[in-house]
Amino acid sequence: MAIESDGGLLADYSPMMRQYLEIKEAHKDALLFFRLGDFYELFFDDARIAAEKLGLHLTARETGRGKCPMCGVPHHAAEGYILRLVEAGHKVALCEQMPGAKGKKGEVMERKVVRIYTRGTIFDDSKSLSSYIAAIFSQDDATFGLAYADVATGDFYATCLASADKLIDELHKINPQEIIVSPDFSRSGHIKAEIGTMPDNYHSRAFSYDFAEKKLTEHFGTDCIREFSLADKHSMAAAGALLQYLHATQQNALPHIGKISAYATAEFMILDRHAFRNLELVETLREKDTVGTLFWVMDQTKTPMGKRLLRKWMENPLVS
Repeated sequence: MAIESDGGLLADYSPMMRQYLEIKEAHKDALLFFRLGDFYELFFDDARIAAEKLGLHLTARETGRGKCPMCGVPHHAAEGYILRLVEAGHKVALCEQMPGAKGKKGEVMERKVVRIYTRGTIFDDSKSLSSYIAAIFSQDDATFGLAYADVATGDFYATCLASADKLIDELHKINPQEIIVSPDFSRSGHIKAEIGTMPDNYHSRAFSYDFAEKKLTEHFGTDCIREFSLADKHSMAAAGALLQYLHATQQNALPHIGKISAYATAEFMILDRHAFRNLELVETLREKDTVGTLFWVMDQTKTPMGKRLLRKWMENPLVS
């Protein structure tokens, strides 16, 4: 067995630690919260990172071939710690003990990852700002497919943009917390410089047309390409990749995402990123605050849902 951690082969470890390492191998890019009784434990480098970021006491655990660093948090308070780590730029995989899966005497209880937390997939329903995760696809570096979703509300949008400048303008409007792209996407540095969010590479296969069409059709149970007016392959590829990413991180069927709202930017008033900032529609230029904006003046809504809808209307004024 080739899996190693701090220099040891997998077979050298205790049964529980072997289980941990096998699960960790499948989630190398995430901090693994591994459920042990009433606590989520972290080991090796994950423990070192979490202890530093969260101010936890670093202890040690016997692995079968010596001790390894360990820290943990109570299961009932884990969400707050997870949100802090995600806000600090880390991805977190939540590994649970499976109900009724105790196994035979001497066997390790079954565990599996039930959710992956990322910047674009955590949400606070009390906030008035939508939290979007976006996917971008381009085959020729001239036309760009853009899909974005709010996991909390189930809102899912897709469009096609005819230039890199129009893509940047649209990203400024939606302000995604996370962006995924195919590994061969050439504009990641440009996007990072313009909006401050560095796109993350995702599997190339997820952005293929055939995969996207199959994924979308399976999820929506219909010929979604026609029903949702996904006329171009760029937006279809972006939408398919985003849906695959959401299924992989949320580990459920996402029944609340029931449709794709395909749109063309020509339906809305053209507001490039400079006009959007200078008009102070939703954020002031100097203080970067809501107070003093047009949104602040007009907001008489009663619920977070209403605030999000009003803000979206103001960010995208209709031409009609």
